[in-house]
Order: sequence, then structure tokens, then C-alpha cells
Amino acid sequence: MEGLAINTITVPEVGQHRFEADPFNTGLVGEWSLPALGFTSILTSLVEPEQPEVDWDDVRIEQCRVRLHEIRASVVDA
Repeated sequence: MEGLAINTITVPEVGQHRFEADPFNTGLVGEWSLPALGFTSILTSLVEPEQPEVDWDDVRIEQCRVRLHEIRASVVDA
């Protein structure tokens, strides 16, 4: 990633070219720059697939939202 950032400064064309890609395998193709694809490939290699038994209904989303606000408040207030 550092190499792509440095190359973008010295060779701006690296970040200007766009490619059609679907890096998240969603079926939605979009325009991506080379640095964005590089970063995304690193990110997806570090993220674990979601457990199939997790049901992302409104209740679960609200529970996660509340928990994230609690964590944020504990960090901001610390």
C-alpha cells in the first residue's frame, strides 16, 4: 500500500486510471482505481467471512449501533 501511495505522488497516472471491477463479489461492477483495488485486496484478506447463523435484522442492527455508541462514549470520555 505504501508503494502505491508513493507511486501516486510520483506517477499520478497510477491513481487516475479506472478499472471495471467487483472486488467484493457482489455482482455490482464499478470503476476502481489501482490504489483502491490494492487497498481493498489487503482489507478483504484480513476480514473473516460472516458466520452464516448471524441474522442481520433490525433488532441486531440496533444492538450493534447501541454497542458502538457505548464504545465510542467510553473512548471519548476517557
